[in-house]
Amino acid sequence: MTTYKYAFMALFTISISGCSSQYPVTFDSYPQGASVVCGNKNWGHTPITLNYDPSVKEREVLDLSNCSVQWVSGAKTNYQPVNVQEFPNGVRLTQQRPNVPGFSDDAQYAIQLEQLKVQKEMAEELRKANNARPVIQDCRKYGDFSGRVYQFEGRCPDGYFN
Repeated sequence: MTTYKYAFMALFTISISGCSSQYPVTFDSYPQGASVVCGNKNWGHTPITLNYDPSVKEREVLDLSNCSVQWVSGAKTNYQPVNVQEFPNGVRLTQQRPNVPGFSDDAQYAIQLEQLKVQKEMAEELRKANNARPVIQDCRKYGDFSGRVYQFEGRCPDGYFN
């Protein structure tokens, strides 16, 4: 029994440390909602956190020059390398939008994304509330010919039917 307990603890420790040993980089922008592209892969809209391999922590610099942000207006800028030794537990990088035409389009898009996020959160809360609501059963009592209906949570108890 003790052997299993130690094996479980070792496995649990490895799984916990495995998650926390990654190097998180949060890509952000002003205004938010720009697309993050690293290499040729679009990772989604800012802010977004990408977890890099733990070996990144052994480097002096993490080269992010292949990562850029592009706003809906077409404005675009690249991220700069990160000094990993200065930020050993991860970093949040915020890129300012270049001063080119289209700022109002980008700001409006950021607002729309935020509204969509709030709508999704509200829909999820409503879904949870509906799932948490008890199921009410209309039940009739055996031998009761009055037609009276009794309501119970879950299923009808003994002596009742639906």
